Amino acid sequence: MMANRLERAQMQAATLSAVLAALKPVVSILLDAGIHTNEATRLIRWACVSEAASRQRRQRKKPSISRIAAATGLSRPEVSQLLSTPSPSAGLSDLAPRASDKVIAAWLNDPEYLEATGKPKALHYSESSHSFSDLVRRYAGDIPPRAMLAEMVESKVVHETAQGTYAPTMPPGQAFGPKSDAIAEFGAKMNALGSTLARKLHGSDSLRLFDSFVQVGGIRDSDCARVTKELTRRCRTFTQSVERYLLDQASAGSAAPDGQPQQTLGVVVAVAERNLAD
Repeated sequence: MMANRLERAQMQAATLSAVLAALKPVVSILLDAGIHTNEATRLIRWACVSEAASRQRRQRKKPSISRIAAATGLSRPEVSQLLSTPSPSAGLSDLAPRASDKVIAAWLNDPEYLEATGKPKALHYSESSHSFSDLVRRYAGDIPPRAMLAEMVESKVVHETAQGTYAPTMPPGQAFGPKSDAIAEFGAKMNALGSTLARKLHGSDSLRLFDSFVQVGGIRDSDCARVTKELTRRCRTFTQSVERYLLDQASAGSAAPDGQPQQTLGVVVAVAERNLAD
């Protein structure tokens, strides 16, 4: 019994470590998009309930709120509420603004921080009234003005117009909008790759899916651009070959009798750049 408990604890620790590594690029996108940690938590809760319900459906059983609550650790009322939510994005209008969003919103709308023309004033960092520090203390709670300034400058929502004077760069989210298609593609790729790797973890040895992650350290910075360019060319050539093969197989299977099970197959090919400091 003690050995089983130890083995389970080790598996859970390894799982948490692996999930943390997988979450890092996802968290980067959440921060860029201004998604509050509360919303990220709600997203994880919704995903857990959705997956638990899907597992029951695959067993040809109607999803049980009590069983889902037992599997996820959530209360039955919360499970019921999440099951009735079509997707986490359905509540986008309820997203809680970040402190930096509140500061920018006040800067763009509070008459005390606007010119007569309605344009936001350039504010000195100083501790005086109607300064950047004053704005942060009014709208950002207990976050120190210096820390807020550093975050907003790094996020490029604020820029320095003169020494010690700052102004909004643009309304929050404006620079991020055009990337929505790329973000949707990122989600599809992560889902396809992650689902495949998860299936491999649960599959029997006879049904294991092939995957390979090849990486070599020690490549000089001066050689990275050349190596990346060549890898990109080779990946593109391989991808085109795989695409032609899959299309040929799909065409050959188009005459299959109605009702015959069909699968979607794909191959993920990518050049992964990693900084040794990450």
